[in-house]
Amino acid sequence: MSNRRDFLKAAAAGAFAGIFSNPGVFASAAGNSKTKKPNVVFFFVDDMGWNDVGCYGENRIKTPNIDRLAEQGMKFTNAHAPAAICTPSRYGLLTGRYCWRTWLKRGVIANTPLLVEPGSFTLASLFKEQGYKTACIGKWHLGTRMYPPNDFDGETHFRPPIHPGPNEIGFDYFFGLPVGHFYPPYVYMENDTIFRHDPDDPVRMIQSPEAGIRGYLQEGGSDARWNEDEVLSDLTIRAQQYIKDNKDEPFFLYFPTSSPHTPYTPAGRFKGKSDVGDYGDFVMETDWSVGQIMETLKECGVENGTLFIFTSDNGGVDDSTPAFAEYNYNPNGKWRGDKGDIYEGGLRVPFVAKWPGKIKAGSQSNQLTVLTDMLATLAAALGNDIPEYAGPDSCNILPAFFGEENLHRDRGIVLHSRGGMFAIIRGDWKYIHGSGDGEFVPGNHPTPDEDTEGQLFNLRTDPYEKDDRIKEYPEKAKVLRNFLRKYYSQGHSKG
Repeated sequence: MSNRRDFLKAAAAGAFAGIFSNPGVFASAAGNSKTKKPNVVFFFVDDMGWNDVGCYGENRIKTPNIDRLAEQGMKFTNAHAPAAICTPSRYGLLTGRYCWRTWLKRGVIANTPLLVEPGSFTLASLFKEQGYKTACIGKWHLGTRMYPPNDFDGETHFRPPIHPGPNEIGFDYFFGLPVGHFYPPYVYMENDTIFRHDPDDPVRMIQSPEAGIRGYLQEGGSDARWNEDEVLSDLTIRAQQYIKDNKDEPFFLYFPTSSPHTPYTPAGRFKGKSDVGDYGDFVMETDWSVGQIMETLKECGVENGTLFIFTSDNGGVDDSTPAFAEYNYNPNGKWRGDKGDIYEGGLRVPFVAKWPGKIKAGSQSNQLTVLTDMLATLAAALGNDIPEYAGPDSCNILPAFFGEENLHRDRGIVLHSRGGMFAIIRGDWKYIHGSGDGEFVPGNHPTPDEDTEGQLFNLRTDPYEKDDRIKEYPEKAKVLRNFLRKYYSQGHSKG
């Protein structure tokens, strides 16, 4: 194992030098100390619920590093993922646009073509235009072409060049998982190739009923295949090396881990560390990774010049599954619902931001926000506005980072379930366009332009959504439904 780890470190050290060797790239950008542009690290975890983080929950799982991040920065208590599941949440974060505006109306994708249109204005291209080095290290899950066009024969080769991908939407460098550690191909991509690719032993994707919902089994690619209990460590090492190699120039590091998503595969040194089984151990390893990144920023002398954001792509999974029921543990605490649901348990996420000298240490904000807001907010952090055509569902909430309370939003936030159900929050009220929790049903859930029975909750007086008030306040529901229809039909959520 040590030889493999040493090899990964050595490979990481050399990889970044090559891709950034062109002296003409970003020639106008001075070093960090001269430009005083903040580095930005966006640490994006997978399926971590509100209750999993010590400073938010009951503290059964120890997360000292995330807690320390909150002590040194701001904890948001009203932050939401735009969707209750992986792919659409990631799309919304990077583009400032709700994913349901694309062809993906429910569920997730796997090895499909890139969901983000190449050349789109994204978080990565925002920073790149400002002279930043940009990298995505971790779980992608936004589509990569699995095989060249017209080359599908039931035994599909996952082979380079693999594009369009992260490099086509603003990331100078990508190293990570095409989908996640839970779905084939079980290899790392590096830019548009496969890390440790051997043309004589190609990665073959075999359609098989034995694969279940995954659809494919992987054969071949022996040298390229990773060990599932080493994935988080591998990615953390890569992220640390990236920071070290780019400490003298402004950088944007998008670090989406595949943890603590199932399968729960903590490294051996974390097994048995929690009282919530492998899941709790995996959360603790994820917290360790946060600490490693924080420590690397400090060692490189860039901690004070870095905006560090930590959040999750959606809520935690169903607490009735054996992994949780055995330990009487709910990753979402008191919030109703879980991953996939239209209720708060599926959508309200931990969100912590640290920016020394800018964000007050130990502060807290109840600002309503959704992850699509990050495009406009981070542009504002750089002193810019996003182009008129970009980020149609992104609202600048930077003043909230600096302590402004009751920041006026010019729009509500639209939420989407795994099964395709819509909801809108505007002010204290949440309207759900349909009945039930929004999971998969035969057929489709109604779109906002279709009439349906709805649900209405006052999140200020009833944050856990126990009391549906739609019969008492039909006019309030109508107002919210009209806003939802407007946002749905006009192509943006402004006004």
